[in-house]
Amino acid sequence: MRPPGLEDAYRRLEITAAAALTRLCVDPEIARQVVAVGGADCLPSYRVEDLLTEDENQIEAGLLKYTKSLRKACRKAAKQIDIAKASDSSTLN
Repeated sequence: MRPPGLEDAYRRLEITAAAALTRLCVDPEIARQVVAVGGADCLPSYRVEDLLTEDENQIEAGLLKYTKSLRKACRKAAKQIDIAKASDSSTLN
């Protein structure tokens, strides 16, 4: 969730994060997915029986297409976003 008044700053952060992930040789689509979840915990704890889908092929394809590279990118992005948030809060105090 973005604090009120900082929407533009967070949008710039999203653009920077996506570009940085792309430079780290992360597929651009995966970079966009990582940024879309905000670097939050994107390691799903899904169990097959918990999924509300009838598309068995999608389940067999890797639980909503989470890949090893996406998990790595999520961890890297989460670390950088935490650093950015710490910088944001330190400048507001």
